[in-house]
Amino acid sequence: MREYETVFIIDPSCDESQVEQEINSVKEIIAAGEGKVVEAESWGRRRLAYDIRKKKEGTYAFVRFSGEPSVLQELNRRLKLNELILRHLVVVSQKAEEEETDSGYAESGGSDAYESEDSLDY
Repeated sequence: MREYETVFIIDPSCDESQVEQEINSVKEIIAAGEGKVVEAESWGRRRLAYDIRKKKEGTYAFVRFSGEPSVLQELNRRLKLNELILRHLVVVSQKAEEEETDSGYAESGGSDAYESEDSLDY
């Protein structure tokens, strides 16, 4: 399972209980796909860099989770359909990427995979 991070912007007309409800619905989607929520928090209301659906502000929420790609597909699908979500972004967690590159470097013996022309047999 890979570790992912998602940030989504919730419509500013939602109150705190609705924001918590949206975060919980994301947690439920992840749990239904046999994923595991590592961290979830509301970042609060912030001004947007540009208008989205004629809104100047939005409530940001962050969720870090681990799961299979099928969880990611279902989460993306459901967030696109939810009219209260203005925007969302899901990325592979940077912590997980660093761990993978560190282990890959150790497995290869620490040498570059590039071979010079001198070492090739013709």
